[in-house]
Amino acid sequence: VVEESDAALFRRIYSEAMAQIATSSSTDTAAMDPSFVESAQTKNNNHDDLHADDDDNDTLEVPHLSPAEWEEQVAELARRPENNVVFLDCRNAYESNVGHFRAPHADTILTNTRKFSELPSVLLEQSSRLVQTTHVFAYCTGGVRCERATVFLKGLLQHQHPDQPHPQVFQLQGGIQRYLEHASKRNENDPGNDGSDGGDSSSS
Repeated sequence: VVEESDAALFRRIYSEAMAQIATSSSTDTAAMDPSFVESAQTKNNNHDDLHADDDDNDTLEVPHLSPAEWEEQVAELARRPENNVVFLDCRNAYESNVGHFRAPHADTILTNTRKFSELPSVLLEQSSRLVQTTHVFAYCTGGVRCERATVFLKGLLQHQHPDQPHPQVFQLQGGIQRYLEHASKRNENDPGNDGSDGGDSSSS
């Protein structure tokens, strides 16, 4: 039952422009900037300007895949024996425990962070493993954290492993939220298709 009322729901509504959606402290922002990788490793993060230049970010741009493209690319690339495919979960430990992507012939890295600001340290620790892969499929809840994490990851690998081939990095457009909407519509049209060949969001 829905009851209508002439009374205003809120007396006042405020809106404010925010510098960051995925917030972090100045030190954490430095760690997410590839130009500060060395500083992050030596814990010398005393910088005033902690944001990457826009021109640098352009060279590190990571392609977005729609949910349908994501499934197609995972299924196609993971089945080839010469490929080393990995899912990179950029969410926190609670979100990952609820459910995460798995697919045949693909590994999943759960970063198991408590908050977004811990992610750079995890990627630093995982860089030697990630540089050995051929394709990285990164995702988060709504796509915001991946924007920063994947740019940092590409810069990190270029900085730490300049003489090695680097994996191709993708990010899921709209994150898990968009993917679940896609999967729900697909399953309504085809109840027998669970999309597992293209990476299903499953609990561990």
